[in-house]
Order: sequence, then structure tokens, then C-alpha cells
Amino acid sequence: MDESSRRRCAPIAAAFSLAALLAASCAREGVEADEEHPTELVPFLVERDGAGTTSLRLTAESRAAIGLEVAVATPRSAEAVVLAFGRIEADGSSESTLRAPLAGRLAEHAGVAWPELGSQVDADAPLAELLPRVMPLTPSEHADLELRRAEAESTLASVGAALSADQAALERARALNADDQSVADQVVEAASALVATDLARRAAAARAIETLSALLDGGRAPLPAWPLLPARAGVVVAVLAQPGEQVEAGQPLLRTIDFSEVDAEVVVPPGAAAETLREEATLQASSIGAEWLPARWVGPASRGDGVGRALRLRVRDPQRRLRPGDGVVARLATARPARPVLEVPAAAIVRYGGRDWLYVEVEAGRFTRREVTLERAEAGVAWVGSGLAADARVVVVGAGELLSEEQMAAGGGGEE
Repeated sequence: MDESSRRRCAPIAAAFSLAALLAASCAREGVEADEEHPTELVPFLVERDGAGTTSLRLTAESRAAIGLEVAVATPRSAEAVVLAFGRIEADGSSESTLRAPLAGRLAEHAGVAWPELGSQVDADAPLAELLPRVMPLTPSEHADLELRRAEAESTLASVGAALSADQAALERARALNADDQSVADQVVEAASALVATDLARRAAAARAIETLSALLDGGRAPLPAWPLLPARAGVVVAVLAQPGEQVEAGQPLLRTIDFSEVDAEVVVPPGAAAETLREEATLQASSIGAEWLPARWVGPASRGDGVGRALRLRVRDPQRRLRPGDGVVARLATARPARPVLEVPAAAIVRYGGRDWLYVEVEAGRFTRREVTLERAEAGVAWVGSGLAADARVVVVGAGELLSEEQMAAGGGGEE
């Protein structure tokens, strides 16, 4: 190539060299940019298959961020029940009046304040003392004490029978609870409390018999101070005398109502009227939350709504929280055989469109919402009757977040 040709090609070569340098520089900047801003993974990916089923795919980081947990449901056996609704009714048999056994002066018991309205009194706790005014006993006072001793002996016998029945019920509840949790822990605790109450009532009746016998068999010896013990525990609804006052034999001093055992009237829905019901029942009241209390049949209710079958139940609550007028729902056992269910935490259930759903993991990191039928839900757990496979991996923590993400992807909606 001559000198003239080299001069003509020099600018072209320089241009190519500059272009190569620019390309190399851009390539380096692109690599640096990629290193500074790596491709971000989509945390939630909503997918729909040909059948219209929606699923959510989550990265491991996203699952960890929302604390999502999955577990296999626990198989249980659910007793066939019928739900009936009603309320707690007033029961005159739960009222009790503390009366003066003798004429004398009402005095405070050491370290015990005389009850006020609304106070809770226990059957085995002395409230005050009566300092007798006369000695010896008059015939009417003697007869009254004889009657009271007979009543105390009758109470001791009846409490003994109730104690045997309650102890047997406690053992059954413990056995069922330990076997497959078909009886809730709350039922076992309530049965245990009933046994403790029976033991206290038996001890109080025995002490009353001992004191009455000492008064009746004491001849003409000076009468000791008479400890005043209520015949049964309850809430004070009337205070009719005060310490320091002179009272006559038989005069009412306190009136109480025992709310440890109350009656409820419930109505069985018309669709379940033909069910064969057993005497076992549990009851839940609006005033005590989600706890279920053991109950038993008393018989037909005095009144109904004219539509369904009305029943009267007696429910025992050692904590005495139930009051007349409280709304209740009763779970009545039927003769139908128990059916298998799957237990999941109540937090796994989400409500949408008036129905119950839960999320299952169909493959690693991919979740689908499934409609289920609940047999019951209580005490933080839900029993699924249908719609869930026994080996399904259920989202037990984070189901609400999945529903929210699904609805946002769909352009609205929300959890009920």
C-alpha cells in the first residue's frame, strides 16, 4: 500500500478503534450495573390454570418473611351432635336463706367480714356467730335443731351420691381426653372442679351434724356460740341483719342464689326434631366466651317457640359465671355414630364469600385455597368434616396473608 492509501485509511482505523473502546466501556458499565442491581425475584406470584384454579407461588424468603408454617392435619373422631339455642332461666330452687337457729345476738366471726350485696359466700366458710340468748332450749328450738340435724344428714347422704357420680364422670372424661382428645381439656377441668365442690359440701355437712349434735346432746350446759354457715354457696342478693343486732329464732339473716348449677331452656331446630338424642350435652354461654360446660337433661322445657322441640338442661359451672337471660348454644349428643374429622388450628381457617377455606401446599412453595366444611370450631382449633385430604399440608400460620395477596391480585375483595 502506498503512502497515499495509508493516509486515506488512517481516519477509518481510528474510528473503528474508538468504537471498540466505547463498546468495551459500555459492557463494563453494564456488568457493574447488573452487580449493583441484581434481578429481583417476585415474592408472590399468582397463577391460574386452565380450570380457573388460583394458586400462589412464594419464594423461600417470602415464606420466611410472613412466618408461614405448614403442617398435616390431626385425625380426630367427632361425636354426632345437634345444636340448640336458648337462654339461662331463673330457677327458684337455687335460692337459699340463712336463718338464725336460736334467739340471740349476731356477732362477727374472727377475721371474717359480714357479707355485702353481691358478695360470694362458700358453703364451708363461717360467716358469723350467734351468741344464744336463752338456756336451756325451748321445745320449739329443740325441734328446730332436730330438723336441721336431719337436713344436714340428708345433705351428707345426697352429696355422697353426687360425689360418686361426679368422680365417675371425671374418670370417664380423663380417659377420653387421654385417648384421642374427643373430650376437651376444659371438660376435664370442669369435672374436676365439681368433685372438689362435692368434697367441700360433704365436709360442711359433717361439721354441721357435729355442731348440732353437741347442742342437742348438751343437756343444761351453757350453749356455745353457734357458727353460722350457709347451707350452700352462692351470691348474696339480700342482707337482712347486721352484726350486733338481736335476732329471733328462725329470723332470715341473708338470702343467696347459687349460680354453680343453673337451668337453660333451648330449642332444637325443626330439621333435627326426629334425631334420637342422648342425655349427654355441653353448653356454651355468650357471657363466658368459647368454653363449653357439661350439662344434662332435666326434661321438656316449660315453654318453647312453637316451632322446634324445647328442652330444659341443667349446667354446672363451679366458677358461677352464668346469669338468667344469658344466651346459650347447646351441643346435644345423638345416637348417630361418630365420624372422622381432621383437626387444624383455628387460625388456618379463613372466611371468604360466606364460606370457610384453608390453604394447602400442593407442591413446594405453591399454595391453593380449598373450601372446607367445619364440623365445629372451639378453643383455638377447628374440626374439618370435608374438603381436606388426610395427608394434605395445611397452612397453619400465614393463611390470612395469602388470602390478602390473592385478593389484591384479583383487584379487590377481602377477608370476611
